[in-house]
Formats: sequence, C-alpha cells, structure tokens
Amino acid sequence: MESLFNDASGIILVAAMALWVKNGQFNYQQTFFDFLRSAGGGIIIGILAALVMISFRQFLGRINHDAYNA
Repeated sequence: MESLFNDASGIILVAAMALWVKNGQFNYQQTFFDFLRSAGGGIIIGILAALVMISFRQFLGRINHDAYNA
C-alpha cells in the first residue's frame, strides 16, 4: 500500500534536474506547478479508482446474496 507520491515527486525532480543541466538554469515555478499537477492527478485518479472498486464490490454483494464475502 505504498503511495505513489514518492514516485511522482522523484520523476518531477529528475526531469527538473535534467533540464537544469541542459539549460543551465532551474525554473522553480514550472517545477512547482508540475509537482502540483502530478500530485493532484494522482489524488483524482486514486479517488476514481476507489469509487469504481467500491461500486463493483457492492454490485457483487447485490447479485450474490448467499456469499458473505463477495
């Protein structure tokens, strides 16, 4: 159950470092907004995935009334 937050922040920082080495400057604003977009997208996708799983589990419980652990 590890959060992908560490992976997303690592990817953003590696991309920012590669641009820094290539261009010779570091864009703090762009890196910060990329990080926020990545974190926000992860939260939204996580919520949507959880809702789909909850709905599917409830559906299984409704169609199979005999199963205690659907």
